[in-house]
Amino acid sequence: MSIHCSTEVMPRSMPRWMRRTLHMQWPVCGALALALAGASTACVPNLLPEDRADASGDEAICTPGHVEACECDDGTAGWHECLVDGMAYASCFCVEGDDTGEPGTPGEPRCGDGLIQEGEICDDGNLADGDGCESDCSADPGALVWVSGYDGGGGLDDCALDVALDKHGFVYAAGFDGHGGVSRAWVRKFTPSGAPLWTHYYIDEARGAHEAHAIAIAESGDVVVGGLDDATSLNTDGWVRRLSADEGEERWTVHFTGDGGYDDAVRGLASAPGDSVIVCGERAQEKDDSDAWIARLGSGGDELWAHEIPGAGGDDRATDCTLHAGQVLVVGNLTLPGEGARVWVERRALEDGEANWSFMADGGPSSVYFGDVGVTADAAGRTYVAGELVQESGEQYVWLARLDLASPDPLVWERVLDYTATGTRGMALRADAGGAVYLATARVGSSAVTGSDDILVHKLAPSGEAIWSEMYDGAARGDDRGYGLAVSPTGVFVAGVRTVEGNGLDMWIGKFAP
Repeated sequence: MSIHCSTEVMPRSMPRWMRRTLHMQWPVCGALALALAGASTACVPNLLPEDRADASGDEAICTPGHVEACECDDGTAGWHECLVDGMAYASCFCVEGDDTGEPGTPGEPRCGDGLIQEGEICDDGNLADGDGCESDCSADPGALVWVSGYDGGGGLDDCALDVALDKHGFVYAAGFDGHGGVSRAWVRKFTPSGAPLWTHYYIDEARGAHEAHAIAIAESGDVVVGGLDDATSLNTDGWVRRLSADEGEERWTVHFTGDGGYDDAVRGLASAPGDSVIVCGERAQEKDDSDAWIARLGSGGDELWAHEIPGAGGDDRATDCTLHAGQVLVVGNLTLPGEGARVWVERRALEDGEANWSFMADGGPSSVYFGDVGVTADAAGRTYVAGELVQESGEQYVWLARLDLASPDPLVWERVLDYTATGTRGMALRADAGGAVYLATARVGSSAVTGSDDILVHKLAPSGEAIWSEMYDGAARGDDRGYGLAVSPTGVFVAGVRTVEGNGLDMWIGKFAP
């Protein structure tokens, strides 16, 4: 077995509560922090990728991202990480001071111990100010706290499309990689500090390529992921898989195939009461004619209810769903006669999925098409919808609107976010408990060097005014894009892709300070 990956996490630090561990014969696996966090310490051992070598032909000595104990100058234990090429370990990371009097026993979590604990935005292992992470473990709004990348191997594109958080602050990302020339669905769990804990792959050779498009955390803490696979050489099926949170083991998998046997897919997921999950996407009865689709699955994968929402003919689909005040909100694209695809928003009852409110938007007279659409609602009931807007000129923008579902005229305001001459691509949308709304997208042609795309993250007030905007431009100066988004009081987490020179697109997960 081999693992082909490049994991780069920064900053990640580890307390020196383990003494004299240089010669211990067990895998540290990226997180001595597991014990501190109360998580399972089971992990994938340091498996070497057989086909990795440097320019001289020397074989790799470690899996990139793997962490081993090392000895500090004063004889205490530190840690170091395998470099991204797998040819060597980085220098030993040592934390000044010790917070426990017992060897091998963690002390109380504290700012400066190098682990992002509850209530901390960052923790760089020191109490210095002015280094990007302050002495109280705060950071400037919009500051990039950590980044993790993943390479599926083979120089093929790898994409992270969604991200979710559990109640303990652990981070889960989903997407697909190009390992072996066929896409396989990919799910990874990270510590709050960005250290990878486990990775789950889903590929059924009989069903062809697999992609994970959505992820959610169930009430029980289980991880639910959904997407599509190549059920036949020409058409796709949707699927949902449920995993354990501690080790990423499969609990069950269900597939969704429309009566016509054409393209079906899962695009969005949302946790629901009773350990159930809301699923949305599309189902096709005829070729090139799909209907938006939404369903509720029980904790065992049983279908509690399902509804199809047809348009006037064409590719209609639901692209995102969420819960608010005991109701289901779902958004997507519906085709209107002679008008093309429009943003469609519905509120549905949780008990039976029946619609009780709906809204359509067209993005203005020059718009001709809406791509992926996202929906979110804050604690005060403010609902936000965003979509990828394609105009008659061919330019792409992000359309953002705030809705009041209790008003007969629900459109409070709308914005076309025109950041560049060529527009923006793709987007993800989430609100926090305080009423701010966050948007992750890509700014097209913004790289000063190559004119390529950069990841763009915004925080906006309920009025629609910008609070901050931050951009990520990868070292390769290629296309970098944000597709998934999750927010908490201590972080804004973005899933997407970055360009790695000579290696195409790699998955990218980043945390920004809120």
